[in-house]
This record gives sequence, structure tokens and C-alpha cells, in this order.
Amino acid sequence: MVGGYTIALVVVAYLTRATGRRIGAAAVGGACVGLLVLAVLWVLETAGWCHLGISWTPASLWLLYMLSIVWCAPLCLITWRVARRFGWIGLAVVVCVAGILGPVHDLWAAARFPQWITIAPGVWPVVAIGATYIAEIVLGHAVMRMVAGASGADPLRGAS
Repeated sequence: MVGGYTIALVVVAYLTRATGRRIGAAAVGGACVGLLVLAVLWVLETAGWCHLGISWTPASLWLLYMLSIVWCAPLCLITWRVARRFGWIGLAVVVCVAGILGPVHDLWAAARFPQWITIAPGVWPVVAIGATYIAEIVLGHAVMRMVAGASGADPLRGAS
């Protein structure tokens, strides 16, 4: 999966015409989101709301962290472009869509691959998953903006 998401990162970086600075900022955003993901998964696991089919060894956690980085970095580049093109309203739409589609994705994955992930019944685990997706997008974009600067100040502004 890490390899597949790395390929996705390269494709998204090319399609969004990302500069080296933006790619680095997206990786930093992904690294921060990776720490958030590990913390939230631990909380959900402890609460009994979600269970991942991984062993909680340092090697597994490191691989999960790396997966989170390469999964989130392309999203950071996409939200960068959305914010550049549509402003904060476009970014708000992306955040809302992530809050809805994220739990749908995870519920589908839990139904299709129960050996990988199980989600407890009830509304609160789904709400927690949705809030996590929202937090991931917001944190990743905020960190990328802090590192690379505002998308409106991008040198490609007006080119698309």
C-alpha cells in the first residue's frame, strides 16, 4: 500500500504542478497527520470502537505512520489546489465531503475486509471516524500552508 500511495503522490504532484517546496510541505503535513492518525487509532482501539488487524509493534506502527504520510501528502496537494482555485469555500466543501465519505469508505472496508478493520456498531464510532477525517484534512492543509505559505501567494496563481 505504501508503494501504491507513493505512486499516487508522484501522479498528484505532477498533475497539480507542485513545486519542490509544496511537495516538501505536503510531506510535513502528512507527517503531522500521521501522528494524529496513530493517536486517534489508539483512542478508538482503547474505547473499543474500532480495531485494526495489525500488531501494535514498533515496526507495524512505523509502517502505519509511513502509510499515513504518503496517503495524506497527495490530499494536501489537492486541498492546496482547491484552496487556490475556490478559496475557503472550496476547502470547506472538501472538508465536509471528507467527513461524510471517510466513514463510508471505512464502513465499506470493514464489511469487505473484516480481517483488516472492524468498527463497533452505533453512531458514535462513525461520528468519531468522520471527525478524524475532517481533522486530517484540516491539519494537513494548515501545516502545508504554514510551511509553503498561502496558496494565493503561489507563483502559479492565475495560470490555471
